Amino acid sequence: MMKEDFLQYIWRTKRLTSQVLSATNGSQIEVLKPGHYNTDQGPDFLFAQLNIDDVIWVGNIEIHVNSSDWNKHQHSDDPNYKNIILHIVWNHDVDILVNDQPLLTLELKHYVLNTDLERYHLLKDSQFHIPCHSFFNQVPNHVKISQLDKLVVERLESKTNRIKDLLATNEQDWEAVFYNYFCQYLVTPVNTDAMSRLNQLVPWNLVYKLNELELEAALFGTAGMIPDLHQSDYVSQLSKQFDHLVAKYKLKKMNSNSWLFLRLRPAHFPSLRLAQIARFFISIQRPFAMILEFKSLNQVREFLDTTPSTYWQEHYLFDKISPSSNGHRLGKQTKDILIINVICPLLYVYGQTVLSNDLCSKALSWLEQVGAEKNKYTNDWKLMGLKADSAAQSQAMLQLSKQYCEQTKCLECQIGHYIMSIPTTLK
Repeated sequence: MMKEDFLQYIWRTKRLTSQVLSATNGSQIEVLKPGHYNTDQGPDFLFAQLNIDDVIWVGNIEIHVNSSDWNKHQHSDDPNYKNIILHIVWNHDVDILVNDQPLLTLELKHYVLNTDLERYHLLKDSQFHIPCHSFFNQVPNHVKISQLDKLVVERLESKTNRIKDLLATNEQDWEAVFYNYFCQYLVTPVNTDAMSRLNQLVPWNLVYKLNELELEAALFGTAGMIPDLHQSDYVSQLSKQFDHLVAKYKLKKMNSNSWLFLRLRPAHFPSLRLAQIARFFISIQRPFAMILEFKSLNQVREFLDTTPSTYWQEHYLFDKISPSSNGHRLGKQTKDILIINVICPLLYVYGQTVLSNDLCSKALSWLEQVGAEKNKYTNDWKLMGLKADSAAQSQAMLQLSKQYCEQTKCLECQIGHYIMSIPTTLK
């Protein structure tokens, strides 16, 4: 089945610029400039330049599988499509009139090579979850690395909208955004929604006003985790402190069942994570401001070297002693998760916001210094012969898998583009 993305690909890769084309009305078309590929609303290509019957035309180009799609999409009533100089289709099934004049139409199927069409279907109809699986080894390594280099930046930029949304809801306070991101990535994915709710109930503008016992009481009490029966002085103090905070700040209590512990390792229990969060934000009053000043990744790791309060150095849960010998400080893997998913994205987007290339470069540099993540995506690419050497590359692989392979956007990928251009027939 023909798709518009293939027709757009044929046009934007200038495969037709070396020949004179015939429109459906017999007009001769020479492509001088195919135009700028438009990924936003409006025509597919903007500011194209064509020689039509020895007259130079400059304007926009729209592409459809069938000519009749113009009417289905109601383009005649859309002012964005008033300056169309060429309608490119695979199948010309109806004449289109614009302002009572026939729209110049090029039927592309007469000009597409069979090899291009064959390769397109090999990718689009692949049974593998990585569509280029069967001929990936024919692609040079420099093409693969070039695609990964592009996608690590794209991966960071993909987080921009969410960060800007959080900024908007937190009065443009980057410290508040850091607080939300830090907390939500510190817990495991199964508790992200619960942590998001807790961040709303105990917001940043309250956190920085509290001492450590008050903050622990606010977090544990609002989370619904403080036991009703107090088997220690610490728990009793928390309960009393939370009652005081409820009266003073109108705190609301969540359902304790919002938090999941089943099948989690004790080091990832949300109770311990809340204690680590409390100590971190009490120890460091303006953490994001500090990150902006750091010069090295070692400074970041030291900055994340958090050990909870005394009670939680010996407990994973309330009233249950644990035998841990490291004081329940954040481990290397957890620090790496925070660097990859919190610190580098926020640093990069902040750098874009204040137009600082140095901050953006620092974020990319730190990703390149962190070890590669190990997950189903990196394992898939490793089986294909592409091994991630850093978090920058593993993040790029994640972006490639989710945003390209799973959506079969092969023609927007340098790897897919190379496959389409291999001179020999693929099998």
